[in-house]
Amino acid sequence: MMKEKYRSLNIVVEEILNRKSETKEQLEKYLSRLGWQIIDGNVIPIKLLDNIDLQELDEVSRDDLIKSRNDLGMVT
Repeated sequence: MMKEKYRSLNIVVEEILNRKSETKEQLEKYLSRLGWQIIDGNVIPIKLLDNIDLQELDEVSRDDLIKSRNDLGMVT
């Protein structure tokens, strides 16, 4: 059930950003208040993968970590 909610949230955010990319900053603010963040177009819970931590990784490791997290469907 949580995996479907997570997938739905990602689709909604993707559609919002595709239609109104100028809303990204405001959307990120709202999601952050709810414990979520946008990383490379993916909505990810902050407590599972923090964007600040990802900034310290090289690009390949960062992409692999995001992909692995999404492949596992890790949601809270």
